[in-house]
Amino acid sequence: MIAHINERLHVTLPEEEAGNIAFHLVNAQTENPNMEQTLLAVRMLKDIFRIVQFSFQHSIRTDSVHYTRFVTHMQFFLQRVMDRKMLSGNDVAVFKQMKDNSPESYVCADRIRDYIKKSLQVDIPQEEVLYLMLHISRIIS
Repeated sequence: MIAHINERLHVTLPEEEAGNIAFHLVNAQTENPNMEQTLLAVRMLKDIFRIVQFSFQHSIRTDSVHYTRFVTHMQFFLQRVMDRKMLSGNDVAVFKQMKDNSPESYVCADRIRDYIKKSLQVDIPQEEVLYLMLHISRIIS
């Protein structure tokens, strides 16, 4: 989409805009698109990315496929959070294994969970924390 816009409009949008465009496309497909909610989600997505960078004390390349995938997954995650339609499961063994194998991803996911709790007054279930840990471990590897 970025390449098409750049070519068509003779502009140079940075690759970082890909996540914002993707989020607007995802939002447009929901039952009740809401610009206020979209803007909040974009701000939260940027904050989540900062939490990840802070947690691992290094910058993450925003021009990588891993970053693009991370942004897309976080957009779906935030959409579920805002719609109060979060993943729910009770796969304690997988959660425990992931937490034991990647404690730094767990700490980061827990920071994101705290951020969302403070921002939206929403509790994030264990299944969603597992989802966060998986995607965090991919982007930092």
